Amino acid sequence: MFGSQTIEVVLGLVFIYLLLSIICTAANELVAGLFKLRARNLLHGIENLLRHQGIDGLVDRFYSHPLIRSLSNGEKKPSYIPSRAFALALVDLIGQSKTKSNPFTFEKIHAAVTSNLPEDSDLRKVMQIFLDDAGRDAGKVLTSVETWFNASMERVAGWYKRKLQILVMQAQEHL
Repeated sequence: MFGSQTIEVVLGLVFIYLLLSIICTAANELVAGLFKLRARNLLHGIENLLRHQGIDGLVDRFYSHPLIRSLSNGEKKPSYIPSRAFALALVDLIGQSKTKSNPFTFEKIHAAVTSNLPEDSDLRKVMQIFLDDAGRDAGKVLTSVETWFNASMERVAGWYKRKLQILVMQAQEHL
């Protein structure tokens, strides 16, 4: 076709590798969708951040928050949560805001952390670090919470990749 067998072989190999990569990607997405791996890994990551904080039901309340619930498909938990939505929902839950006024001033966040979180909870300690670092700027507190969430989600992504690799290796053994 091109007059050179070498070029034809190279193009054939490129086509085969491209086709195989598309098939593998589709298979990975199918497996991830069937087993809800992303949503379960995200839940596990959120639980690592919010569980054992001395606040009963914080994870459930987090997933019930309107900002997070709006990311869900029906009763299913979301497979992705934007860091800004996480930060806003968490600060709102800590403040237990019942009004539509701006609950995200530095003073209100500080008061909510000191009065609503148990003294021995890791969440209170983490939030206190963010408050101390923010220099009385509520925006910086929210940005710190977002950065904390993103760092945690990098670990969750690593868990997801390892689980998917294990599933793929197990599938290869059965073929």
